[in-house]
Amino acid sequence: MSQEGGGKPPPPVQKTIFGYAPGKGPPAQTPPPQFAPPPDAPTQMDLEPPQFEPLPGAPTVLEMEPPQFGPPPGAPPPPQQFGPPQQQFGPPQQQFGPPPQQFGPPPGAYGAPHPQGMGAQVMTYPLHAGARGAYMFVGVLLCILIIGIPFAIWAFIARSRGRMEVQGLEVRSYGFFTRRLDLSRARRLGVLEVPIYARGLGGAIARRKVGGDRAVHLCTMDEQGRKANILVSMYQGFPDLIQLAQRMTGLPLEEVKVGALGPKWPG
Repeated sequence: MSQEGGGKPPPPVQKTIFGYAPGKGPPAQTPPPQFAPPPDAPTQMDLEPPQFEPLPGAPTVLEMEPPQFGPPPGAPPPPQQFGPPQQQFGPPQQQFGPPPQQFGPPPGAYGAPHPQGMGAQVMTYPLHAGARGAYMFVGVLLCILIIGIPFAIWAFIARSRGRMEVQGLEVRSYGFFTRRLDLSRARRLGVLEVPIYARGLGGAIARRKVGGDRAVHLCTMDEQGRKANILVSMYQGFPDLIQLAQRMTGLPLEEVKVGALGPKWPG
């Protein structure tokens, strides 16, 4: 009712929408009770996992047998093969023709000179001491004359490169020039000995170069009658080189004479 009507106004009403009423807070919460462990109780580190033991009479791992796979009990036996075992008909295969042969000399039949490059079967025959000394003496003598220095260089090169190599059926002589003797085309094989008649200093140098009073050459003749020869007595172990050439070619060794136009073959 209004004041004009003589009534009293209603008392104000305090309303709270959110939270608690003024002057009132949330009720106090008490913490949960804490229980301390007894003094003799074991800690977590002292606890051991339980150990389980096998049952009495149970088989161990070693006594257990692997399962056997096979036909079930009462199954019929597998079928058997009747008759004799299968055989290979016909005679065994045979290799026709002669067995393969190894061409060339057997390993280790190369004589006294030291091997060089055994993987490629190359035999090296170096110059002997007399031939090296002769080249050195000639080179020094030509250098003294000044005008002969180009020929002295030739002597020094021949001394440094001087050697003979045998590879398969090929013989090569290295010096200032390179000479080649092909034994695969040879149809006749011979040895030529050229006597040295020179006297004085030149004769002494020549004898020292060839290693004696005779210069020994290895000679060949092919099917067309072409002749070839190479000086072998300047190198170490040249008799073994001659025997090696005879074994590789299988030809008889003939004695060749000195002719007017070169080596003279018998017959």
